[in-house]
Amino acid sequence: MGPRKTMATNAAITVGGRPFCHPDRPKPRIRPLEALRRVRRLIDDKEDTEQVFHILAALNGADDLRATKAMLDTPQGMALAQRGESLIPFLDDHDALERFEEGTLGHAYLTFMRREGLTASGLEAEELKYDAKFYDDVMGWYNNRRRDLHDLIHVLTGYSRGAFGEVCNLAFSYRMNRGGIGDLFIALAGVVELKRHFPHVPLVPAFREALRNGRAAELLYLADIEELFALPLAEAQRRMGIRPSPLYQEARRAIEASPAAQQPALQNA
Repeated sequence: MGPRKTMATNAAITVGGRPFCHPDRPKPRIRPLEALRRVRRLIDDKEDTEQVFHILAALNGADDLRATKAMLDTPQGMALAQRGESLIPFLDDHDALERFEEGTLGHAYLTFMRREGLTASGLEAEELKYDAKFYDDVMGWYNNRRRDLHDLIHVLTGYSRGAFGEVCNLAFSYRMNRGGIGDLFIALAGVVELKRHFPHVPLVPAFREALRNGRAAELLYLADIEELFALPLAEAQRRMGIRPSPLYQEARRAIEASPAAQQPALQNA
């Protein structure tokens, strides 16, 4: 079955009142040169989050289709898709999140988001800078859910929001999701760039550790997030199969001790 016919067939499938794939959604195309151009911009300014969405759109191609189908093949995924709820109202209600006691994942998440000045809706706004067109289909809903839980992965894994923490977050996410070549491409480009500045820091072993840990983890996107937030952080990590990352912590300490880390673009790497 050709790509166009496949897209048309998927558009006829509905879950929770939404088509699996909206008939107006463009056919995925792989554009490696566009991805490379966007990676260079992201390296120049790691806060330019918009470039991430350009890279993912240029590379993920049929991966999003595959990931959404795999999600629907699970009872948890099908139940979540039938409800089709956005996580943003829950994640961004910081007053309500204060009910989670100290030591819980919910408390750790709220502390992290407030300390970093982040919101889930802020990440959504960055994506809308890239493309304001929204397709009300199951693929769009699932892509949004994965986007909205990016910062929760930081909390569960202990990866910082510095350059190398983001690299490891993406490597972990790639393996946890069993695909998403855009995540891997960004992570690999980040390792190559950081190795130029920190040649003696063991970045590659830590990167491999993130890949292994992602492979061992449960798929966070299928979890009941509110239930997970009520658990002690260590218990939530055990439930989701999150392993310790000593090689990442070693690399992070080495980065922080390096004179190169004092460069403004590389601070908090």
